[in-house]
Amino acid sequence: MSGAATMVLTASMVSPYRENDAFAAEEREDEEQQKEEEKPQPPPPPKKKKSTRERIEELEMLEEQQLEREQAIQEQNRQMAMQDSTIDGLQRQLELKNELIALLKRERDEAKEEVKLAQGLCAQSAAIF
Repeated sequence: MSGAATMVLTASMVSPYRENDAFAAEEREDEEQQKEEEKPQPPPPPKKKKSTRERIEELEMLEEQQLEREQAIQEQNRQMAMQDSTIDGLQRQLELKNELIALLKRERDEAKEEVKLAQGLCAQSAAIF
């Protein structure tokens, strides 16, 4: 009996330390991984020197790509200029419409004023006759 009781006590006493052991094992793994990362890596193998023809072809390819990019940028600039001119035209149309509306309102108010004056004159002349 005492042997079984001893086993239970030993198992219960060991279990709290298992977490610490696992934590220590993780720390050791992290340290090993850091040491591996700190090791200097061998330099990359030297690149073969390109021949003159290969360099010229590469430069021509880069030049073509650059020209394509410049053409795309020029096209975008043209589109933006067209949009700007369209916006300017629409703003001018809006200004003209607003001016026309103001002019029509002013003429309407003047016509109303003339109607009132004409009615007043008609009423006075009717009173006289």
